[in-house]
Amino acid sequence: MSTTMHVRRLCAMSFTIVAALLAWGTPALAQREMPDDPTPSVSTDPNAPKVKVKSTDFERIDDIHVALDADGKHLTCSIAVKLLGAASDYDLPLRLKLWADFDEDRELTDAELLLDETRFAADAHDGVLAFSGVATLAPGQVFNPNTLLRAVLCYGDTPRPAGDFRYGDVVDQSPPVQVIQPSAPPVVAPGYPRTGGPVRIVESAPGKATGELVLVSPKGTAISLTRTRIKRISGDIKIGPAWRDGRTLHIPISGASTVASEIRITPVLAIDDDFVGPVVLETNLHDQTATVAVVELPPSLAHEGGVTIHVPGTAKSVGTLVVTEGAGGQLSGELVLVSPKGTAISLTNTRVRAPKGDIGLGKPYLDGTRRLVIPIAKESTLASEVEVDLVLDIKSSAPAVIVIEVEPDTIVPRFAIVAFVWKWGGLFD
Repeated sequence: MSTTMHVRRLCAMSFTIVAALLAWGTPALAQREMPDDPTPSVSTDPNAPKVKVKSTDFERIDDIHVALDADGKHLTCSIAVKLLGAASDYDLPLRLKLWADFDEDRELTDAELLLDETRFAADAHDGVLAFSGVATLAPGQVFNPNTLLRAVLCYGDTPRPAGDFRYGDVVDQSPPVQVIQPSAPPVVAPGYPRTGGPVRIVESAPGKATGELVLVSPKGTAISLTRTRIKRISGDIKIGPAWRDGRTLHIPISGASTVASEIRITPVLAIDDDFVGPVVLETNLHDQTATVAVVELPPSLAHEGGVTIHVPGTAKSVGTLVVTEGAGGQLSGELVLVSPKGTAISLTNTRVRAPKGDIGLGKPYLDGTRRLVIPIAKESTLASEVEVDLVLDIKSSAPAVIVIEVEPDTIVPRFAIVAFVWKWGGLFD
């Protein structure tokens, strides 16, 4: 047989194989016909990317179950899919993907994908096709019953967290009304008023929020009725005048929404002096909570009384000043002590140390004669203390009361009386 004949025969065989593959694939897709009046499905979470499925007449997601394992690191996922079509409607496999919105940003990513499985209709039992798997939580991912789950089922296509599909189904599983807390709650000191991060109340569908919304602040705090801002961001839900009962803020829903709505609440708080830690608001919405602020005690300045200087002169010890952090990392850059006019700080005699915590101090230096600069070489991770055994040179022109000013201005108080100067036989001129 000639070489030309071999080539022709190989070409003919290749064409036959390609034609057969095309012929096999085309009828498989063609055997499923779109109903004249298809039953569509759309995603229901208003803040997540939209998914639309044209027809759910052949298969439908029947149940989604996700449970956190006892080790707290794995999620067991199971999804039941009900097959509604005839056997001839399933020449292609069904593929399902499940996402969990761990970071609550409503942007479902590959890092949040829990399940990606392909099954054939022949594996179904009593018309139900089971999809299952175990997902491992990545560091920082936290799953709770309020986490939004999105399942997308496709026939003849690849599921995606957004887009349009011909056959399959989409289900968003989340509370009817979701509480979304601020991603980075502000760090505040005790006192009043203190503004917390905004809380979003989001309906998954119209009319889900009814009756009233309730926010309860922890003991040692209270929500300000007059300063707290409550605003409808979207939709047509109607909000009545809020009222307060102790630590509980009540927000009446005076009219149910006809369009899925969102309410934003920016709480203003009164925080007791001894309250430290996260401010977690409890709600009446499916046991959901929101952390709106983290309270840390500010750095504080302490000095035990004031010494009496009978004769102005050099190297006068005025005691120890102590700057205490309320939490790690509060002191940064540099710590500065400023003495009044008529005085000078003795750098050679003054001693600086950090007896508590892990803050790192650089070598102190003078900026002028009255300004002692203490560099913070390493910010602390534990609440730390800086002690300064302060020694002053005091002139006759110094004020009768020696007051040291401390920077930065976040330190409370910023001033300390360290000495009283007797001059000309009396305390004052």
